[in-house]
Formats: sequence, C-alpha cells, structure tokens
Amino acid sequence: MDRPMTTSEFFDRICGILKAGGMMPDIIDYARADSHGIPIRTCEFELKNCFHFGGSEGLCLELWIEYEDDSGKAGLGTFKSRHDDRSAMRAMSVLMTDFTMEGYDYVRKNIDDFSWEGFQVYVPNDTGKKSVWYYECSSEEEALARKDALLGVSPAVTVRDNRTKNERTYRADRKHEQTG
Repeated sequence: MDRPMTTSEFFDRICGILKAGGMMPDIIDYARADSHGIPIRTCEFELKNCFHFGGSEGLCLELWIEYEDDSGKAGLGTFKSRHDDRSAMRAMSVLMTDFTMEGYDYVRKNIDDFSWEGFQVYVPNDTGKKSVWYYECSSEEEALARKDALLGVSPAVTVRDNRTKNERTYRADRKHEQTG
C-alpha cells in the first residue's frame, strides 16, 4: 500500500478472509467496521476484544487495537447477533479466536503495510533476505546505536526507514551500501 491501512479497512479485510474461509458464523446479524477509520501507522499493537452478553440485545463482540507503547487504542469493528444461547456464545467465541488469529497472520504477511513510523534494524538471514526477527526503534539515533551493537556480533546489519521504506545495509568490513 502507498499509505497506512485504516482500522476500518483492516476490519473489513479480516472479515473478507473469514468469509472466504467459511469461518463467519451464520448467527451474525451484522459485522460493522468502526465508522472512524484511523490509519494504522505501526505494527506494534495487540488485538483486543470485549464479548458482551446483552440479554434481550443478544451477543456483541467488539474489537480494537491497543498500541504497545501505551499511545492509545483504536476501534476496529463490531459483530452482533440476536441469538444468546450456549451454541451462539460458542460460535461467537470461535469467531473471536478466528478473527484474532487471521488478524495477526495478515499483519505478519503484510508487515510493510503496518510499518510507517520509526526504524527496523535486523540482521539479514543466510540468503541475504530480511530475517523474521527485528528491532523496532523510534528514532534514527536509536536505530544506528542498535546497528553498531549488532555489527559487533554480525557481519551485516540492515536499517530500514519505515516512512520511506528505504533500507541501508551496513557491513562490518565497509561503511554501508544502499539496498532499497
């Protein structure tokens, strides 16, 4: 994407994955994305939920993201069902699990769409590609300090500016080379 995905788009995308995979329960009366879609600028968040037993109102599953740096939370959307029996509660619990699993899987597979702030610092894997683990740094100074520490134990370290998507690989035996 050429811009951050919004919370509403993320909710709709995961709902589409659930529907395509046959994971959306028949008891759902509606799945509604939050009307105030907010750009998701970092992948450093947790998927959170609240499951309400509403009595005459049925069941309600609310979903949001909560940023790990305590900068706040943003609503994703709501699932609602007028059913309120045991099997409906089980179906909604499974939906909650499926949404969470598919949501995290989607973020992992599309990490660049959720990385718009700060810097990533990683050691390339044996094939020279981005490794599965990396350090998330909030400033360039922090990223360069982390790079210097890693160059003491690794032959190469890559620093990625999440805003521009530019990467620079530093090698212990050379200054640096631009890679992206």
